[in-house]
Amino acid sequence: MKKGAPVGKDENLLRRVYKKDKRYRDPKTGRPTSRAFVPRPKDNGKLSVDIEKLTTPERAVLDPHKFLLYRFSCKIVYALGLTCTYDPIDTGQYTNHAYALITGFDKNDESVPAILARKAKQV
Repeated sequence: MKKGAPVGKDENLLRRVYKKDKRYRDPKTGRPTSRAFVPRPKDNGKLSVDIEKLTTPERAVLDPHKFLLYRFSCKIVYALGLTCTYDPIDTGQYTNHAYALITGFDKNDESVPAILARKAKQV
């Protein structure tokens, strides 16, 4: 897959979520909150994910004491009018060949991140 290529609809995506932060994960249910699927201001409207078939859960989660990992289908991303683009990272110090970006979020629409959160299953 070439950098900038659209990620296939049949791919599964992985999203890392802070384990103990109530803003990103409901401590009662263990489910991610919609905020876990909202790009932060410094992310310029892009939500980072990993393409599951290009990584392992251990590599994707990085620090299991700090993060949990959630899986969801790229089909839902496209169904919501978002895009997902392959964007591997290789800085020399850090490499992630599974990295992708979801874009197309409307800052005023909280329903899209909520749907992604509901569709995500813990790995």
